[in-house]
Amino acid sequence: MTGSAGAIAGAAATGTAAASFTRAAKVAYRKDGWLWVAGEDGTGAKKVAQAAAGSFALAPDGATLAYEDSVRSLRLAPVAGGAAKNAGPMVAGSPIAWAPSSAWLAYAAPTGVRRVDRDGSAGAPLIAGVAPAVSADGVRVGVVQARAGLPDALAFADSKGGPVGAVTGAEHPETFAWLDARRVAVVVRGLSVQGGTEYSIGVAEVPGGALTAVTTHEAEARAVPTAMCASPDGRHIAWADQGDDGWSRTYLLDTQGGSPVLASKRYDTYPLCWSANGKRLFVIEGNAWQGQATRLVSLSADATDKRVIVEGAGL
Repeated sequence: MTGSAGAIAGAAATGTAAASFTRAAKVAYRKDGWLWVAGEDGTGAKKVAQAAAGSFALAPDGATLAYEDSVRSLRLAPVAGGAAKNAGPMVAGSPIAWAPSSAWLAYAAPTGVRRVDRDGSAGAPLIAGVAPAVSADGVRVGVVQARAGLPDALAFADSKGGPVGAVTGAEHPETFAWLDARRVAVVVRGLSVQGGTEYSIGVAEVPGGALTAVTTHEAEARAVPTAMCASPDGRHIAWADQGDDGWSRTYLLDTQGGSPVLASKRYDTYPLCWSANGKRLFVIEGNAWQGQATRLVSLSADATDKRVIVEGAGL
């Protein structure tokens, strides 16, 4: 990793969330062909839905599990029990983004990004694009949008529909996450360097802001950054680099200053979500197909403390 580092302007320094929403101390994971929900320490695990592959995301309040089924439809399963609702077709492997209120979520359908209530009702189109993420107050949805003859860019919509403007300087976004109600952190594709690729990590205010570079990140093995997620207070961000050397690497960055810290290096490693209090990051490690045992671990925000939560858990 190379480059200068600085603090993201306006980033939370106190650890206080910008808005008050219920966040349950729960985590979801896949094991033995099923999706499970357990306490953040791995206790009280419960089978919720049978799904051998595909995206999934637990609502912040821990009451509903959204997942991709075997025919690429979005399903909404009550964790307490009961039939899962079918919300319609989705893009295979695309992220599922819950609103912080847990009342609705955004997902990529074949026709563009849509929103739907947690009970499967009130489905509606939002904006063209993929990889949706919802702002910390639930007012805006950001997506990566393809543009004919131009580089991909970030685009934003009101959560009830209608565009709200873009940001400048964020062409070729690889992955992004909301830091709070108005600001996004973005990893932007940079220059190819010997043995890897250098990316710029920056922040922009929505709508209309320009991306301000905070630090650079020299990814090993020409890696592609993906799966960025921000802690509830916006203080820390995490993402995974998928390298062409067969390895994945999870990085952590303190938005108050510093450089990206390598937190995990495995055949596969992906940040899953942050703990309810924002102090720990849940990560899936390993690749059973390549002979490396999988597991769900939690990491401290500075990556100095790793704890195994569930052996055999995966994506």
